[in-house]
Amino acid sequence: MKYRVRGFDSLLAHMNRMRKVASASLLLVLVGCAQHDDKIELTKTDRAFVKVVREEITGVEDKSDEYLVIKGHHVCTYAENMETFPVVIAWTKRDTGLTASDSSYFSGAAIAAYCPQHVNMIPGR
Repeated sequence: MKYRVRGFDSLLAHMNRMRKVASASLLLVLVGCAQHDDKIELTKTDRAFVKVVREEITGVEDKSDEYLVIKGHHVCTYAENMETFPVVIAWTKRDTGLTASDSSYFSGAAIAAYCPQHVNMIPGR
């Protein structure tokens, strides 16, 4: 024997509608997040760094400005943790895929732009 509670069917129908609305809302949020292109707002320093790097290094023409800025900040992390500029260059080369010469220039420009407290590690400064 099946017992029915008055209004139970309408409550169930309402809950099903709410579940569908919630599912559709979640789907819209997820689609919106998936289409977000993770662009960062470039500062004046970022724009100057990107300009200098693009003028001097041919190996970055296919890289986005955001990529260059992020990798520039990575250089500062290396500078914080490494003892010498050649070690920073080696890590930058590994991280970016640039040549040793381009990695050297990139590392120096990044240190000058983002972590000038480490500029003394660059030979000849």
